[in-house]
Amino acid sequence: SKYTDKVDIEINIEDYKVFLFSDYLERIKFLVQEVKLFVVPETTGIINFSEIMTLWSLSNLYLGRHKPLIFLGKLWEDKIKSLKNLLKLNENEVGAIQIADNAEHAFTIIKDIDKDYELKKKIKIKEYVDKRDEDEEGKFFIVGGE
Repeated sequence: SKYTDKVDIEINIEDYKVFLFSDYLERIKFLVQEVKLFVVPETTGIINFSEIMTLWSLSNLYLGRHKPLIFLGKLWEDKIKSLKNLLKLNENEVGAIQIADNAEHAFTIIKDIDKDYELKKKIKIKEYVDKRDEDEEGKFFIVGGE
């Protein structure tokens, strides 16, 4: 491995879970629903890039209430700088992510996020309740509303 901050982790195989998905969208939906925080190591490949961009887009869409996205590794600096220039990203878009040079730095960021989260839990935010029914609108159409 090219990573310099290796950590020995014991995994009890009895507690280890493998998740299988029918398709890419099912996988993304699961990640977004189940994961509280994303730490993304330096990676390559179009599928990885697509997942990262989806998570990053969601972070921007729900900025301030988004699930934290931490890019782990020094190479991310150049990659993000290139994406910023290529896609003409503004500071808010880039600000939705954090970059950690190594695992220790990532843990520091996570601790800070955790402290911030504890404070935010005490703040009452507006709740949205969606009572729309998928089929309701069809009643207004002359064709296809049955």
